[in-house]
Order: sequence, then structure tokens, then C-alpha cells
Amino acid sequence: MQLLPPESFPDLMTLKELTALSFCHLLALSGCNKVIDDSVELNESRRLHAEIDGAGTIDAASSVRFPVPKKQAGKGPLEWQVPEGWTPVEGSQMRMANFRFGEQQEGECYLAHLDGSGGGLAANVNRWRSQLGLKEIGEGAVAALPVIEMLGGGAALVDISGTYTGMRDKTPKPGSRLLGAILSLGEYSLFVKMIGPAEIVAAEQDNFLAFCKGLKFNSNAAQPGA
Repeated sequence: MQLLPPESFPDLMTLKELTALSFCHLLALSGCNKVIDDSVELNESRRLHAEIDGAGTIDAASSVRFPVPKKQAGKGPLEWQVPEGWTPVEGSQMRMANFRFGEQQEGECYLAHLDGSGGGLAANVNRWRSQLGLKEIGEGAVAALPVIEMLGGGAALVDISGTYTGMRDKTPKPGSRLLGAILSLGEYSLFVKMIGPAEIVAAEQDNFLAFCKGLKFNSNAAQPGA
């Protein structure tokens, strides 16, 4: 066996430096991999069942379904104007749009859809009434609710006040007010619901009505019955 001369070996300090550099390099690669994995998870495409015309599902990433605040929004079957002072936030599969407003973001307004009649107008009106601790009303009183224009049709307008208890947050919130609009499109029903402290909802009432009236079918999406 032929031995290499001593000068062929790196000195001790060089070996330590190489070891340290290799270890740092491995840590850097591990950190990079974690960022890549998180990025892939956050941008994973999801299916949004918002088939106004029943033509099929729409594939859309979260960044498309719930875009950053913009004056004009709506990449799905509907489009809308975002009122000044409303902040778009992450919604859910059934919520096509979700907003917060108020100095402390105490108020919430969302646009949702359900298949068919969603249980019927009276059932939905009374569901909202129960959330504010109010008694149910009959079909006659429901039929007498005021109507506002929305998507070319007449949407029933609900305006009630009381102590609000949400489905997720069970903490009672006295002094709450709910503004809601319910529109049946045959195969689908649309709901616009605003809830929050009464004084904040009152300040946003005009924006609520303008949002409902400003809803439009996306020109790139088929309309019901087409």
C-alpha cells in the first residue's frame, strides 16, 4: 500500500469548515423543500360547486375563488362590485363571496348558494329569525316581506334585530341586526346575508342594497335556463 504524503491531506481547520458548510447546505435544502411543499399546498386547485346552469363544476384555486381586495370581482358564474370599506376574506365552498367591514371587522356579509329552493323561503327566513332569538312567522307574513331587485328577479328582503347566536360562534351578541336577501333561481337559490352590531349594519345598509342590485351574471358563464 502506498501512503500519500502528509501535504496531500487538508489541514484540520479546512475539514471543520467543510463539515460545517455541508451541514449548513443540508439545512438550507431542507428549509427550501418545506417552503415548496407549503406553496404547493396553498395553491392546490379545489372544486367549487357553483353551477348556476348545472353545466359542471368550476376548477379554481383559492386565489381565484377568494381574490385579494379589488373593486371588481367575480371569476365564477357571478360578478359583483366590492363596496368601499369591505374586505374580502376566505370563505367556504358554499360562500361565493365573503366580506368583513367595520373598524374592528365586526360586521360580516356573504353571498351563498344552495341547490333548489334551499328548503323554501319561509324555512330560511325563520332560520335567520331563530338566530336572533325571534319567533317564527307564517307563510302570509313571509309573502308580505318587501322585495328588492337582484339578478333581474325579486329577492325577499329580511331586516330583523335581536340577540344573534351564530352556528359556529355560540356566544350571544345582543344588539345585532341582520339584513338578508333571498332569491330563487329554480335550480339554485342565492342568499346575501349581512350580520353585525346594529349601528354598523345601519351604516352599511346602502352598500348592502347596492351590492345586491349590482350582482350580475358573468358574461363568460352560462345563465340559468340557457
